[in-house]
Amino acid sequence: MIRFSRLLACAALFFALGAPSLTRADRATRNAKRHYSSATRLFDAGQYDRALKEYQRAYKLKPLPGFLFNFGQCYRKMGEHEKAIQAYRDYLEKSPKAPNREIVLG
Repeated sequence: MIRFSRLLACAALFFALGAPSLTRADRATRNAKRHYSSATRLFDAGQYDRALKEYQRAYKLKPLPGFLFNFGQCYRKMGEHEKAIQAYRDYLEKSPKAPNREIVLG
């Protein structure tokens, strides 16, 4: 009986310590989605500099390669072509099998 109660205590401790990190990850995902949605609305409204900042905030929370493509799109629309090219290169480096690879290289 003592072994079982120790096992239960260890399991409870394991889950209690693991829960905060899951909560932080969930929070980061939610916040990244919120920034992404905001960025997309701003981009569609032609506010590329503000959209870029929101995409960057989302990327900081969830460093997904697709955000790098979005950076490139914002830079391109703002006329910052060297930065756009670098963002596209970074995107393709992190996502070599990107479905839009030919378009990006085009």
